[in-house]
Amino acid sequence: MDVVENRLSEGFRENGYKVLTEKDDDYDNAIPIEVEIQNFWGWFSPGFWSLGINFKTSIVVTAPVNGFSEGVEFDSEVQKRFQTASGSNWQTVINLSLDELNKDIKAEITDIKASNKASQVDR
Repeated sequence: MDVVENRLSEGFRENGYKVLTEKDDDYDNAIPIEVEIQNFWGWFSPGFWSLGINFKTSIVVTAPVNGFSEGVEFDSEVQKRFQTASGSNWQTVINLSLDELNKDIKAEITDIKASNKASQVDR
């Protein structure tokens, strides 16, 4: 949960949002978000010369604001092939998956912000 929380927080911060924790002064006035972790798991696919290490992450974020009220899904799925399923190879694939998840978060939030600005101009 901490890993997903950190990546999601980073994505929001990089898009100009202020992310608060329970320790922050304005926490009680913050807009709450709900995060459902649907997938955060890995597996390997044996092969003749190498094996594939796979990792999939998907989360749904819901908040009482435009763009998030119906829930927004962020996801990533990565596979790399190696000779062994060593701990460092697993870590490599997990980090690649989390990097891809972070890119998806940033892109989706940017699109939502742009859509919200466009709808405000249309009013």
